[in-house]
Amino acid sequence: MKKYIFLILFSTTILFADEIENPKSNLRVGTQLKFENGYLQFHFGNVCSKNFINCINSDASIDSTVDFTGFAYYSTVDTNYVVFVDVNKSDIIMHRVSLRNQSLNDIAVEIILRQEFLNLQEWHVFELSKDSAEHLIDRMIVIMSCGSFDIYGVYYTHGIYCDTIKGCCKESADGGAVMVPNWWTLLPDEKPNSISKMPIKNKFRLSCMNRETFFVEGISETLPYKVFDVNGILLKQGITENSEVHVPKTPVILGIAHQKILLK
Repeated sequence: MKKYIFLILFSTTILFADEIENPKSNLRVGTQLKFENGYLQFHFGNVCSKNFINCINSDASIDSTVDFTGFAYYSTVDTNYVVFVDVNKSDIIMHRVSLRNQSLNDIAVEIILRQEFLNLQEWHVFELSKDSAEHLIDRMIVIMSCGSFDIYGVYYTHGIYCDTIKGCCKESADGGAVMVPNWWTLLPDEKPNSISKMPIKNKFRLSCMNRETFFVEGISETLPYKVFDVNGILLKQGITENSEVHVPKTPVILGIAHQKILLK
């Protein structure tokens, strides 16, 4: 009897693992953020000039299987995740490529979503100031999780009624993210560079020395900096010493030289 139960469990595990690896499977960690018509209009902005982003226009495609107008790319925070932005529907879909190698050390979904939303603002996909974009995404993440910050598989639509004091947090978000049809065929060949080393004002670079120390390459003077948690709460401020920045933990957001950079 025990042997029989073991065989059933083993077979179920193998089938489930194969389903996770199957690109057609919907069983993935991810989230979907959609805006009601007229709330926030999406455009291509300047994303199509970036070699790690694939722009798709179903209206101009000769491939009848393509039903998506927007762009796709591997997350700039964690390339285990992919991001699809539907410009016609003002829709952001983000999910993990595979669950097979997922670990407890993975970056939280809300951190990735926050940074990608700010990337879209920087790339002029929608017309919002940086401060307004930060305020909006922070508020939406709280609504999506209703304070728990556990947005596994959340489908959420944000509208003007969500901008009230209580917002939409009183209503639970629907579970699951609708996968883009044939999503695996829309991904670009290239992935973005690691965020652990990125330019500051096109002159400086940040190098990760360890989880709490980052080296600012290319500066000849001390620079003031601030360290925020991923919710925008100030954790620390100081000046660089020997071109080093010390943070109390990671992931955090570093504010330096008029830039905000996610450190992980």
